[in-house]
Amino acid sequence: MDRNNFSEIYKKYALTAYITAMQVVHNGSDADDIVQETMLKLYLNIEALEEDRVEGWVRVAARNLGIDFQRKAQRFDWNELDEELPADELELPTIAEEEEQERNHFFQEVMDALKEHDESSYYITREIKVHERPEKEVASEMGITIGNLRVKMTRSKKWLCRHFADKAKEIGFL
Repeated sequence: MDRNNFSEIYKKYALTAYITAMQVVHNGSDADDIVQETMLKLYLNIEALEEDRVEGWVRVAARNLGIDFQRKAQRFDWNELDEELPADELELPTIAEEEEQERNHFFQEVMDALKEHDESSYYITREIKVHERPEKEVASEMGITIGNLRVKMTRSKKWLCRHFADKAKEIGFL
């Protein structure tokens, strides 16, 4: 693999890095930072990787960076903070940020469940809905017809609704 088509590689594996990071840090902002670090490392090492090993490499790198992040956070000495910092200057998450974190966590939970339920449905959903790739391109890559792809999408939507509709309504996803 080479760096010439890295934007496509980034699009293909950024969600994988994000989901993996969220499993470790459980925070959307931290996961975003870990995705950036993971993708930078991937960019620097891309020429040494074989294409069929990239996804696994991304998962391991994101997981390890997440673990490192957690270790650093645990070592942080909260007593070193300036206790005279006025309360109005503290950066507490807003309700919108907390809701965003909850939606990110829910999205990760849904995608993990879909992957466990049916790997091909997970792949189709990730590629079409997250990476915004054309149906025709994904169907061709999978070696199936567009009709078959749409049937799989409909079945996975029904499965997701049966398993997650109530929770999605509860947190305002629907």
